Amino acid sequence: MNQDTLKVSLQETVAEVVEERLQALLELDRWAFLREHGGRAGGHYPRKLETAFGEVELEVPRDRGGRYTPSFLPRYARRTPDLADLVLALYASGVSDRKVAQIVGLLFGYRL
Repeated sequence: MNQDTLKVSLQETVAEVVEERLQALLELDRWAFLREHGGRAGGHYPRKLETAFGEVELEVPRDRGGRYTPSFLPRYARRTPDLADLVLALYASGVSDRKVAQIVGLLFGYRL
């Protein structure tokens, strides 16, 4: 296996893992929203998202009332923020080190 083939294979694998992680976070976020605000689940809609690891296709959950928007995926956003940009923005807005570590851990699976 040459280096280019390995690189492509690794990128595809990482993109699949990112897609699965984001999909799980979307589902958990929706169920937390429904518990807090009431309402009922209302299916999903397809959405492509460009990440640092390639494009992923997500099934974004929705509620029947149309009030749910994923907390970490704003409407019409087609790219994920870069991790470094996210950390800098959190620090600039006064978020504590511990909270930054928790947020990054939840979104990206890193431990800081």
